[in-house]
Formats: sequence, C-alpha cells, structure tokens
Amino acid sequence: MQLGGGIYETYGDLMQAGELTCRVEVQKPKRTEGAGGQPKVEWIRYDHRWASVKPESMKERMQRDKPESSGVWKVVMRYDKNIDETMRIVEGSHALNISGVTWDTHKTWMFMTCIREQ
Repeated sequence: MQLGGGIYETYGDLMQAGELTCRVEVQKPKRTEGAGGQPKVEWIRYDHRWASVKPESMKERMQRDKPESSGVWKVVMRYDKNIDETMRIVEGSHALNISGVTWDTHKTWMFMTCIREQ
C-alpha cells in the first residue's frame, strides 16, 4: 500500500539516515513439520537493517497474576519491496510481528505497524 503526501511530508522530508539508530533483524517464516508431522514455523533471517523502532501505544494487562505489556510499535526503515506482513522484526529480545506496511511516494522509506509477540 502506498501513502501519498501526508506521510511523506511528516516522515520522508524529516527522516534522516542518522535517525535509524536500532540494528534489527528482519525474519521470514519457514514452514516445516515438527515431530509427529505437525506444522511448525521456523523463523530465518532475511536481512539485518538499521531502523527507527518506537512504541506507538502500550497497554498493560494481568495474566496469571502478573502484569504483561503488549502494544503497537512503529518501525521505519529504508524501502525494500520484499518486506511484507508475513515477516517479523527482531530488535534486541523483542519480536515484532509486522501487521501493516506502507511507504512514501518516492519509495525511499517504509513504515511498518508491528505487534509485539508475547
């Protein structure tokens, strides 16, 4: 999905390569069969990239009598036509499932909405 003017004016003109301060690993799923023939997803490296990774919203909930945080994260990196919603971003110990991908009109930057894995 391509976004026009608004997102580019907000991020594209202001975004500088120096703002990509997080080294992330982009992973893609490889579907295999586990013991007993059950389907299993194994994550393999697609690429290492510099990105901006920031929480957009966080909510805390109780699970098994302890607080658990989950939320929506925004990831910005240079455009790559092969990165899509089937992939995930790993930053440190956090795995972020890509739920949406957009880009600016010049296909310089891509903007991803991600959900943190529990």
